[in-house]
Amino acid sequence: MGGADYGTLIGWYRGEIASVYGPLVFGAMTITGVAGATAGEEEDRILALVIAHPVKRSSLVAAKGAAIAVGALILALATWVGLIAGVAAAGGGIGLGNLGALSLHLAFYGVASGAVALALGAGTGRRALATGGAAAFAIVGYLVNGFAPLVDSIAWLKYFSPFYYHSANDPLANGVDVGDLVVLGLFAAALTAVGIVGIRRRDLFA
Repeated sequence: MGGADYGTLIGWYRGEIASVYGPLVFGAMTITGVAGATAGEEEDRILALVIAHPVKRSSLVAAKGAAIAVGALILALATWVGLIAGVAAAGGGIGLGNLGALSLHLAFYGVASGAVALALGAGTGRRALATGGAAAFAIVGYLVNGFAPLVDSIAWLKYFSPFYYHSANDPLANGVDVGDLVVLGLFAAALTAVGIVGIRRRDLFA
């Protein structure tokens, strides 16, 4: 995500918040939240009781995914407010719109990361697998985005990393990239569909 010049405020925000702590917090929140709301509830014998009522599995999974997405947007709003306060305390230098763009990109990145846990949790019913698998996917994506461009023959792999679509446009400097957000949104929607198909095929009452 751009060059992290720690001698400037925007460089510090880019290197610490945008590239490290922001994705870590948003990813951890959505991954653990989704894993607990799907596989976690199944392991605790809660999900079977809910589905015993006239509730469609597809609606239930979609609702849980939507709830996590709303949570990510609320966290993004709180992040935006915190970033504004930090910039103000440092004397300014980054526009409100660009701070909002970073917060929004982080929210979409979090939703995309959580969608991996949703697909795994709904499809397997195993919280550890959902959490660990999604976390591993996020870490690999981060590394691929950072190192693949250094080798011309595999530079194209970065396009398979959700982190690329969070960071490539450098929202702190350039604002929101609608195309990148659309890619992250479609990725999350596709994995939610995978989760719906997965939970439909499983016997939750065994």
